[in-house]
Amino acid sequence: MKRKKFTALLLCIALTVSIFSNLSFSVAAIEINPLENYLTFEGVYSGGGLELLFYRITDCDTSVSGEITVPSQHNDYPVTDIGDSAFAGCKEITSVVISEGIETIGSRAFQGCTALEKVFIPKTLKTTLSTPFAGCTSLKGIYISDLAAWCNVSFSTRQGNPLLLAGNLYLNDELVENLVFTESITDIPDVAFFGCTSLKSVTFSDKTEHIGESAFYGCSNLSEINIPDAPIHIEKTAFGNTAYYTNNENWENENLYIDNHLIIGKDTEKEYTVKDGTVTVADYAFDGNLLTVETLNLPDSLQRIGDYSFFGSLNLATVNFGKGLKHIGKYAFANSIMLDEVVLNEGLEFIDDYAFYDSALQTLHFPSTLVTFNPLAFLCRTNVYQLTCAENNPAFVAENNVLFTKDKSKLLMAANYFPNVVTFYVPEETTEIAPYAFALSPLVSISLHDNIKKIGEGAFDGTKYDTSDTDVTCYIGNYLLYSRAGNLVLKEGTVGMVENAMLRVNVLSLTVPESMKFIDSTLFGIGSISVPSLEDWFEIEIINEDGLLNLEYVNILINGEDIESIEIPESMTELKRSFLGDCCNLKSVTIPSTVKSIDVNAFPGRKNDLTICCLEGSVAHTFAVENDIKHILFDVFAKGDTTVDYTNKIIKTSINNADDISDIIDISESKTAFALGSQYVSGKHLWGTGSTITLYEGEERVDYVLIVDGDTNGDGICNILDVAQVERASNNNLTLNEYAALAADSNNDTQVSVEDYSYILNCALSA
Repeated sequence: MKRKKFTALLLCIALTVSIFSNLSFSVAAIEINPLENYLTFEGVYSGGGLELLFYRITDCDTSVSGEITVPSQHNDYPVTDIGDSAFAGCKEITSVVISEGIETIGSRAFQGCTALEKVFIPKTLKTTLSTPFAGCTSLKGIYISDLAAWCNVSFSTRQGNPLLLAGNLYLNDELVENLVFTESITDIPDVAFFGCTSLKSVTFSDKTEHIGESAFYGCSNLSEINIPDAPIHIEKTAFGNTAYYTNNENWENENLYIDNHLIIGKDTEKEYTVKDGTVTVADYAFDGNLLTVETLNLPDSLQRIGDYSFFGSLNLATVNFGKGLKHIGKYAFANSIMLDEVVLNEGLEFIDDYAFYDSALQTLHFPSTLVTFNPLAFLCRTNVYQLTCAENNPAFVAENNVLFTKDKSKLLMAANYFPNVVTFYVPEETTEIAPYAFALSPLVSISLHDNIKKIGEGAFDGTKYDTSDTDVTCYIGNYLLYSRAGNLVLKEGTVGMVENAMLRVNVLSLTVPESMKFIDSTLFGIGSISVPSLEDWFEIEIINEDGLLNLEYVNILINGEDIESIEIPESMTELKRSFLGDCCNLKSVTIPSTVKSIDVNAFPGRKNDLTICCLEGSVAHTFAVENDIKHILFDVFAKGDTTVDYTNKIIKTSINNADDISDIIDISESKTAFALGSQYVSGKHLWGTGSTITLYEGEERVDYVLIVDGDTNGDGICNILDVAQVERASNNNLTLNEYAALAADSNNDTQVSVEDYSYILNCALSA
């Protein structure tokens, strides 16, 4: 319901003042924010819903008019977001001051504010969503106080930048006509000054590294651009439709340079030469305009080739790289189907994704300076016959036409020619094979050892192992290559799988054997994963842990049965996101104090039904409280092969000769522990059968009795003396007391049998 108009409030105040104008009294000053009374706020809470984090403005009475200030506080909490359509339809607003602290302006936030002329942007703004000022037909100026802060704003679209409508940018109330970037501003983001018609000149510093896509597009009065002689990543249309761009005098034979940076190029002959002094070729510089060129000559001055610079050069056969080249961008020479030879220069440092995609390269040599490249740079390299690497390259090494990281831990790519090689043996030190590493390889056989953790997608595409046209499920060694089976049961001995091995079909269920060591978590569409035991599941290493979210909707089963209760082993120190997937029937989880980190989404969808059992004061206890999960707290928590009978106050363990009680149990931090009945022998306490562990919290006292398996005489060690006691007891020559009898009953079947005697004897002999 709309509130009373602000003007009505003012009339009430005026009437009150007139009535009491002749009276003499004093009151404390009251600070009033009239706008806040017209706003609707939405609280944003923590994951557990317990803590209010900040407020978001969701609505405003459309009667608000004139100059307004968007508050950054409400009820002593920060306001950080202007929500979608929050001020939509406020047609009488003329000026908006967005307070420091606001970080986001939502979609259509000020849509239809037809009288709005000025918007003051805070330094804290991080994001604007789609068309926040749509329909603001009177907008004339955007006001900022910090240029660097403005260059940190992420605009979701071109329409997300209010300059598109306003045209005029003001810095500290001064109209920006001649823009100079300081050295502290190294990155000009996409569409940062899109449509800024007030700009006449711009000067970049020699520290500028990146000018984003359409950063100055449509700056119709921008006629002067100064870029230093430094390699800069200049994205496409960065200066499109500026006065500089539309001035024919700046073009040379359909080529556009800005200082020593080639922005747009076009060939006219079979040989094209980039002019001397050029340091950068911008992204998409030729964009299909290099159709007839067969030979490309690049000067020694050139340091950076941008993304897609020479993409689709169908007739390009030879590239003469200069001596100064350091960077080749993604898809730079992709689809150059005639390009069969390149000599990568010493000094080259980086090659990006798909740089030579679908080229016809026959030889490939990595210089010593090339220390970073993406293996996908040479994807679909159908003709690479020789692959070598400089011996002094610190990052890579090549052997038998195969490229590795220097320590051979990762196999990066292989050539298509293996003279005199029938079987390629992946080195023992290699634990990862990159995507498409052996694609189209003619090798007859590839030998994989079982310690390879990750095999990238498409690593064996086009080899003899790729029989997807005929086989439903295919293996390479002990690794699943791919499967199109709806219900997949991995064969015994399987240790891992190729990335995205099951993307060819939605696998309904996956059954893994005890041999499984690694699972790539990029698993989509899987309803359930069945494992032999929880211990087996915990021992499997989840590769690509960023993809654990893909397990959120996967039901983890034990031999096909739902899990109702689990105990997290002490070996685990953190519970990551969705590590248990969506265990439909999971009711309780026992979490030891060794777990020091629990992701908020460790138990997706189960929080309402779950009970956590844990030690009081532990990380698990804090997690349960913060996320409003039911929990049961213990003063004493078992460790290792220890069990605790909380009813009868008995602690039973198979741990012999413990140095400290902490080897056997964890005790709540709120408790003070004492041990009675322990023996002090050879410089240490012996925690043996019959020892009393007393816990104090204030004056409250709880006593537990310790039972050590096989330790019938209470010295803390299962030895030959205990064997003798059990033997005498079995011959009715000795009566064991209650605690000794519990110690002798190693299998917990309530009687002392031959099986128990054998256990104690083996313990004694091993000791």
